[in-house]
Amino acid sequence: VVSQLETQVAKLTEALEHQTNLYQEALERNRKAEKCSETFQDQLKHLEEELLSVDLMQDGLKLEKQKYLKFLEQLNEKMKLDSLAAEVGFDMNVDAILARVEQLVKLEGDAVIENKTMAYSLRRKLKTQKEKLESKELHMKLLRQKITQLEEEKQVRTALAVERDEANLTVRKLHKMIERLQKQLNLAREMNTDLKAKLSETNELKIKTLEQNRIIEELNKSQGKLERMKEKAEKQLTSVKSELLLKEHKAAEDKEKNKNMLEGVTSEMKVLKTTLAELAKRERQLADFREVVSRMLGLNIASLALPDYEIITRLEGLIHSHQHHYFPCVCLKDVARAPEEHSQRNIQLLH
Repeated sequence: VVSQLETQVAKLTEALEHQTNLYQEALERNRKAEKCSETFQDQLKHLEEELLSVDLMQDGLKLEKQKYLKFLEQLNEKMKLDSLAAEVGFDMNVDAILARVEQLVKLEGDAVIENKTMAYSLRRKLKTQKEKLESKELHMKLLRQKITQLEEEKQVRTALAVERDEANLTVRKLHKMIERLQKQLNLAREMNTDLKAKLSETNELKIKTLEQNRIIEELNKSQGKLERMKEKAEKQLTSVKSELLLKEHKAAEDKEKNKNMLEGVTSEMKVLKTTLAELAKRERQLADFREVVSRMLGLNIASLALPDYEIITRLEGLIHSHQHHYFPCVCLKDVARAPEEHSQRNIQLLH
């Protein structure tokens, strides 16, 4: 990649040199064109000055022609040839004047000769002026051709200026391209350096891979040992599972027995609860009966320390008084009884 970029940079450098040479040649042509343009401008200025002088000369000739025509008119008037000049025109006017002059020559001799000489000189002068006018027109035509040529040269110079601008733009583009390729070359060199570093890292990785392969072989050996140990452990696990199944079966049987026992105990508890409820009911009935008896005997039932034997003693006294009233008295027997009998009787009454 670097060699290709260097080759491309060399080609672009050659192209840049070629474009630079073309640019220099274009500049040289431009300078020559500018010099030619300056020369043509000087010539154009000189020709314009000559054209101006020709115009002035032409104006002078026109003025002289007007003077000449005016002179001819005046001459016609003096010679009384106005009507004849109007009929024959300007070209034949001279002949008419000549004929008139010949007539005047015959009449006046020296005056006619002088007029003839003047007319001849005027004709020659007119012919000379015509030739000058034609030469000036030819010169004007040449000047116009020069102006056209200068305009073409100006267009060529404009085209050269455009070509120069394009060459400058091409040179700038080539400079930018060279800078970009130089950056790419630097980047390629950096990539080459990185690749070398990665190659060294790859060699280190190869060494590490060999070490890892050795470790993997050792691990494979260890794995074989572990598999043998696993088989042994699986056998032990199978035996343990069978023992656990037996224990689980036995536990299920024990659980069933305990469940049956729990159901029996639960039924007994229900019976006991029913008995306790009946006992509580009878106890409440006895308490109500005791309260009623105490009220009938006039005892203070609000006192919590009221013993049962006092209630029994009161009842015995009441019964004894009732027996004294209807039956023979047996008080001595009752007095001889021990207090324990009273307590036993109280217990029997409570039950």
